[in-house]
Amino acid sequence: MAGNQDFKLDLATHDLEISDYDFVMIEEQDRIRQEATIHLLTARGEWFLNILHGVPYFQDIWVKDPDRSLVDAVFKAELMKVDDVTAITSFSIDLDAATRIATITFSVTTTFGRIADITVEG
Repeated sequence: MAGNQDFKLDLATHDLEISDYDFVMIEEQDRIRQEATIHLLTARGEWFLNILHGVPYFQDIWVKDPDRSLVDAVFKAELMKVDDVTAITSFSIDLDAATRIATITFSVTTTFGRIADITVEG
């Protein structure tokens, strides 16, 4: 059963992957993993077509003494926006205030099965 497809992005550069002069396509769990990463790395206001899209990093995350329960809720809500994600089965976050880097590790249940131990750093 073919689900939604997406263009595959290079994990390091986030550029489109091209093979034999054609775009590489991904679907199912690979697509969900990539889409979750994109959701978590997009800052609110970054996308000019919808300035409300994205994680409110500058509004709620990278502020002095952030509310940890709010931070967790923001990221979990963003994960649940990913197509085909039905549940978050594990979730942890490490916020480094000095470098302003968040490391998020999570597992999700999807319509295609469980995807375990995804780590996003940004």
